[in-house]
Amino acid sequence: MTIKQAPSTKDGWVVGSRRANRPRALFDDEAAAIARFAKAHGRKWKSVLAQTYWCNARPWGCGEPSDGAILHGLRNDPNWNHVGLQAYKLPKEVKS
Repeated sequence: MTIKQAPSTKDGWVVGSRRANRPRALFDDEAAAIARFAKAHGRKWKSVLAQTYWCNARPWGCGEPSDGAILHGLRNDPNWNHVGLQAYKLPKEVKS
């Protein structure tokens, strides 16, 4: 069993936000699942994820087979959940 190492906390987070209030950094598979979801849902991806999928505890079925489970896990993670979603900024290469 391998233990994942947390990535740098600078990647993907709002510059200037307080570290104490910042959720944990995402693992590579979590960031990739969010990027695929964002690409599939366009500009309003955060509200679609929060209001349609997370409020109703509905798994997302497109993208990679494991994306729904990864996104649902982020919803239930006390160190990420809605706070992390609102603070997260997509990397520039994902936006274009």
